[in-house]
Amino acid sequence: MDVRSPGEYQRGHIPRAYNFPLFDDYERAIIGTLYHKNGQTAAIKKGYNIAGAKIEGYLENASRICGKKGKVVLYCWRGGMRSQSMALLLSMSGYEAIILSGGYKSYRSFARKQFEASKDISILGGMTGSGKTDILRKMKYLGQQVVDLEELAGHKGSVFGNLGLQEQCRTEHFENLLAEEWLDTDPGKRLWLEDESINIGHVSIPAPIFKQMQEARVIMINIPFEERVARLTAEYGHFEKDILKQLITQISRRLGSENAKKAIESVDQGHISDSIAIVLTYYDKAYKHQLSKRPKEKITEVNLTTTDTEEIAYLLGGI
Repeated sequence: MDVRSPGEYQRGHIPRAYNFPLFDDYERAIIGTLYHKNGQTAAIKKGYNIAGAKIEGYLENASRICGKKGKVVLYCWRGGMRSQSMALLLSMSGYEAIILSGGYKSYRSFARKQFEASKDISILGGMTGSGKTDILRKMKYLGQQVVDLEELAGHKGSVFGNLGLQEQCRTEHFENLLAEEWLDTDPGKRLWLEDESINIGHVSIPAPIFKQMQEARVIMINIPFEERVARLTAEYGHFEKDILKQLITQISRRLGSENAKKAIESVDQGHISDSIAIVLTYYDKAYKHQLSKRPKEKITEVNLTTTDTEEIAYLLGGI
């Protein structure tokens, strides 16, 4: 259980940890201000004063999370007073309370260290709308080793990438989730990742992993333009027109004013596929530029003759 404030927890936490805050964000700010103005003793007294009035609520929260008894692991930023205070209270109430040595700070060092591990990476490349994510998920189902960066990031990568999804986590928590996956992968087995820019929406791929991705072999699948337009129309065409137009406006400078105008007019007229075709032309150009930075000998192109995801997954797994 993470006894830091809700704001700290939201920025990033150990995956699957419950937020069990000793202080809320406002209370933490009060104590922090008092610490800087009047020193540690005054801050500690204020902290005990606030916490003392909330003991019953802490115990009710603990009971809701793990019952009347049980083993709990607690952490704050450094494994200091917040986790120690909560551990004392819970221990007196029948719980076996363990404090995570070094706290969340120590965990973050451990998480970031995982990114230094070298992996046998293969990158699945392809133009926007090629269905790379679905293919990778099918490959994972069939036994290939896959880390789905977009799933961890909560974003599909393009300007439309957050449609239909919950708000993205922060980069800090994305790193925590990725570290867990990275640790669990077998270094002796090929690992598939999707070709991504260093930023996926608002989160960033850790530099050591992105470096490995840039140096890895790319399996580039070629899907006809019309099929990609159809796929993206099915995926995004049901969203409200105003939302689609707003997103197109965000990339209007990259599309060019005339193309952006045509794309928005197509949405207004209900010709979603025409609008997507215009936007896709820009993304194709950007992806080709990104791909051109890689050594040609690292790229293997595969011209697909099927749209069946399982067939494609079997084919790529043998390359």
